[in-house]
Amino acid sequence: MEDYTTLLGKALGYAETWWQNPGYGSLIVHPCWSTTNLHFIGLRTSSNGEGLSGFLELYEKFRSKRWLERAIECAEVLVSLAQADGCFRNSTGEGDPEEGCLIHNARPDIELLRLAALLRRERRNSFDASRYTHVAKRNIEWFIDHWWNGRTFCGTINQDLCACIAMALYGKLEGDGRYSDYILKVIDYIEGMVQAAGEVKGAIQRSYRPGGRIFATNYQAAKALFLLELSEVFAEGRLLPMAKGAAAFVSRQQRPDGLFSWGYMEQEGEIVKRELPLVYSIGIARCGYEFERLGVKMDWRRYLNNILRDIPMRLAARGFAGYEEGDWRNGIPSASNISLIGFLTKLSPEKPEVIPFDGVVISEGIDAMAGEGSYVYLETAELIVRIRDDCNPALDYLASKKAELPIAFPSMDGGVSFCVFGDERDEGWHKELVESQEGKIIYRAGKKTRTFGASGGAITTSAPTATTASSAGGSTTTSATTPSTAS
Repeated sequence: MEDYTTLLGKALGYAETWWQNPGYGSLIVHPCWSTTNLHFIGLRTSSNGEGLSGFLELYEKFRSKRWLERAIECAEVLVSLAQADGCFRNSTGEGDPEEGCLIHNARPDIELLRLAALLRRERRNSFDASRYTHVAKRNIEWFIDHWWNGRTFCGTINQDLCACIAMALYGKLEGDGRYSDYILKVIDYIEGMVQAAGEVKGAIQRSYRPGGRIFATNYQAAKALFLLELSEVFAEGRLLPMAKGAAAFVSRQQRPDGLFSWGYMEQEGEIVKRELPLVYSIGIARCGYEFERLGVKMDWRRYLNNILRDIPMRLAARGFAGYEEGDWRNGIPSASNISLIGFLTKLSPEKPEVIPFDGVVISEGIDAMAGEGSYVYLETAELIVRIRDDCNPALDYLASKKAELPIAFPSMDGGVSFCVFGDERDEGWHKELVESQEGKIIYRAGKKTRTFGASGGAITTSAPTATTASSAGGSTTTSATTPSTAS
């Protein structure tokens, strides 16, 4: 496997393909509900919050001004998404461009407050840190008004924890304890959700709601990390023991092959274990890293090496749980709300160089994106490629504008399965021939033909316009063809 510095450079290169001048877009896939958002890829709180987090980590470790500038750019996007009532626009993850999800409001607050603290600490007077604290405070007041029920916010533990971290950070930064009572009540609530015995000992129930007795390993990792994060900014003795208990549960889920099992859930009144493996979850790896110093042992390095052995970009703070042992093509995503760039920054011993993401990303499997299909990216801006046969108007619009924003999601095993849906002339490219023995797929639109040849995760494209571009894993060549010569 490549060293962490190289992997960080690749992750940065991939992030730059989502740059929207300013800020970052992304695809969103929900971890548990098998829902995807393939119609909105614009500026959202989640992608810019994670970007701000990662770039701050880079700046604080390597002191390169470019990363501070990128962090501030993401912060300014978050400011622009703040509405008059305090709630952020595009703040529901897979529901974007809707608004109002607690965690997708609170996590941006956390990163804005971290940035404000850094700017004050370094006396960077050319930047107005109060601009960010003001936005965070208005958002905190919004989610108190919108979500607080006297005991919890939304009641989902990982989300309530992020709300508490935001309130605690604001209190620490401003010397203002006005939110302490909310935090203490949420801690009381979480304490009641901790499992005291049995195979799920230390795990924290998802929520008090019906169906809330879920103990997914990746979410336990997130809860452990968020409890640890809260313990560092809010003095409460119960936090660290609960964090270590959740991390210990995660540790017990590691399998002999180095992967982690999905965890436990209630079925017909019984708590049962789901053995299927979590193939990718950057949050689990970071949990192992952070809790190693606290005496919780798991082989997170082996797990991380396993999930980063190909293209680390596929993680994008998300993960995969396979439906069947050994079949990674049938996967549902599992999230961690953890910045991949931030984590790789912690691991990288040297300052990274951004490695341009020039390669073609291919996707295979009927459920690479929750049962519907997975988008892939060609380096030609005119063309966006995906598995599904039906067109998506928003993405067609991007293609029609020759948008330089790629739609990217890598394959699980390097295989190829995709269709092409349109160019700027509204001419749809339709699958004419499935992969031949020579590894070629032909698409036709009117009298034009485009041939895709697949090999080792890179593809060679024969198309009407002759250009040449480099590709990860090999060269990508584009050359002129006619229908009569395509094969």
